[in-house]
Amino acid sequence: MILLIGVVFFMFSCKKEKLEGGKEIFIGKWNWIYTTHIYSFCDSDPNYTDILNPESEGAKYSMKFFENGIVKYYENEKYLGRDRLIFKIFNTSDCGDGYYQFFINLDNQDEVHKSFDGCISNDSLILVRGFPFDQFEYGCEVYTSYFVKE
Repeated sequence: MILLIGVVFFMFSCKKEKLEGGKEIFIGKWNWIYTTHIYSFCDSDPNYTDILNPESEGAKYSMKFFENGIVKYYENEKYLGRDRLIFKIFNTSDCGDGYYQFFINLDNQDEVHKSFDGCISNDSLILVRGFPFDQFEYGCEVYTSYFVKE
């Protein structure tokens, strides 16, 4: 009986968000094309920009989004992990025609390194922060990653 109560509690205690109401646009596999890395704007002038891509990094990254609000990460087709998607923003705005702007807390965490934000269309996904380069010094560098839908 205690086990049953625990299972029911666990099922309802986790915040879940299905991809519906336009968010279905995320569903599917997204392959990384390249990333712009802008850095040194905290401590030097001029800023520096690197273009990172599968050839320069020796890795192919991808993400799969599922209808149940889960994203899974892959490097060279090897599974790396997963997160739950909790949308804070999803609307049409400054991204341009055919694009939606979004801000997502991963696993319902409010930490900068546990979020995605960017723009998405039917075939393009632009992440201003997040996979595959989510380690950065906040306010001093930025990674903008570009994906295409398979």
